[in-house]
Amino acid sequence: MSLRTVGLVAALAAGRLAAEPSAAEIGHGDLPATLANASMGATSGYSEREAVEFAYLSTAAYCSTGQLESWACGPACSHVPDMQDIRRVGSRDIAAHAFVGRLRGRCVLSFRGTDSVMGWGRNLMSLATVPYSGCGGCRVGAGFLDGYDAMAGKIRQRLSEIGCGKSAPLAVTGHSFGAVMATLAIFDLGSSGYQLTTSYTFGSPRVGNAAFASAFNSRFSRLPVFRVTRSDDPTVYVPFRGRFHHVGREVYYRGGTERGYRLCNGSGEDGACAGTKNSFQVGLMLLWCVNPYVCGHYRYMQPKKDGLMIRVCRNRKEQQEPLFP
Repeated sequence: MSLRTVGLVAALAAGRLAAEPSAAEIGHGDLPATLANASMGATSGYSEREAVEFAYLSTAAYCSTGQLESWACGPACSHVPDMQDIRRVGSRDIAAHAFVGRLRGRCVLSFRGTDSVMGWGRNLMSLATVPYSGCGGCRVGAGFLDGYDAMAGKIRQRLSEIGCGKSAPLAVTGHSFGAVMATLAIFDLGSSGYQLTTSYTFGSPRVGNAAFASAFNSRFSRLPVFRVTRSDDPTVYVPFRGRFHHVGREVYYRGGTERGYRLCNGSGEDGACAGTKNSFQVGLMLLWCVNPYVCGHYRYMQPKKDGLMIRVCRNRKEQQEPLFP
């Protein structure tokens, strides 16, 4: 069976041909959008222009230390030319990485994701959970928490080195596994007194259970936290609902930016947005992602964003690489 045929089957099985949302539910460009639920970010509207910029910052996190700290990482850097004081943070043992920097008077923390969707498919289907300290009844993915804990101290140190103390405005972003790290960083840093201003994440899986989601949404009810999803991204459907529940305000794209977006209801699990897929449907979508150029997980904010979310770290034509680890 050809990859194209597999993709068409996956599209049908995953429900990508569902009815289009009405015009009243669609946002366009940078026009202010009214949020339907006061539980998340009610004081600020979603900005697609800002989302594109944060998508570039999430892409840059995949690049090397030298490329980041010289801010010479290809399109991801050239489209955000005002970044300064970049410092990379990483834990080689568990392949968790991030960088901090300053952008037009605001501090930025951007987390690197994984570049293997097939790896997500293996690791997330049976993810174990562990208690989250200081949050009654909250549980999060064990591997997720290990990843963040390995970097947490270094992140605070790097922020301090560039003058980003607790009183400095701080924005957080990340893609894929990096989106999970961003969620945990918001909870940790926000609870520790850091002045968070906004967050855009892309292609985040579910991070923890319903108690964690409820505590997150309540504690950061006035923080604009935008969890951007695409209908053709398999990672947003895992780990499956039950032990896990999404956080934040979902901003749902059925495909590219030219098709508009839907601001979801703030519950984390709006059935009119990314919703829920079963293991068979997600498996078919993973097969479609053998080719990153047609996989929604790597195509956030296109065509307004130049290039994929991964492996665009030099000023040269992108080279397709296999996704199997």
